[in-house]
Amino acid sequence: GDEELVVLAQAASTPQFLLFSVRPGPELAPVTVAPPGHRPAGLAPGEPLSIWTGGDEGFQGAVACEGYPADPVLVVAWSDHPVEGPGSDTVEVHVARLGLEPDGTARVLEASDSTQTVGDPLPFPFGSQGRACGVDFQGVG
Repeated sequence: GDEELVVLAQAASTPQFLLFSVRPGPELAPVTVAPPGHRPAGLAPGEPLSIWTGGDEGFQGAVACEGYPADPVLVVAWSDHPVEGPGSDTVEVHVARLGLEPDGTARVLEASDSTQTVGDPLPFPFGSQGRACGVDFQGVG
C-alpha cells in the first residue's frame, strides 16, 4: 500500500531490506513482526521485519507477492547450508507468508521449515523474478 516504505539497508550479493510504516503525525516507524512470529525462520515477535534476497556462500533469499494490490501477502524465504564439510549435502529452507496489519506489524499467516538435498529445486518463492507487492527486491546487488 501507500503507507509502507521499503528501504535498502545493505546492498550486496545478499541485499537486506527493512520495511517502515507511515503513521499519524506523520511518523515513520519500523514494521515489526506481530506475535507469535515464527522463530525458526528468524521472525521474532516485536523485532523489525528484515527481508534478504540474492545469494552467496550457501545462502539464498527470495521474496514474492500474492494477492497484490487488493489483498497483498508478502512471501519471504531463505535457505542456508554449509558450502563444504559436514551438512553440506543438505539445505535448511524457510518460507513464510506475511500479512501487513493496520497497526504497522507483519503477521505470519503461514510458515514452513524443511531440510532438503542440495541441488533439489527450492520451493516458491525461490526463482521469482520482478516486482513483489510493487517493489523490485531483485533489481539490486
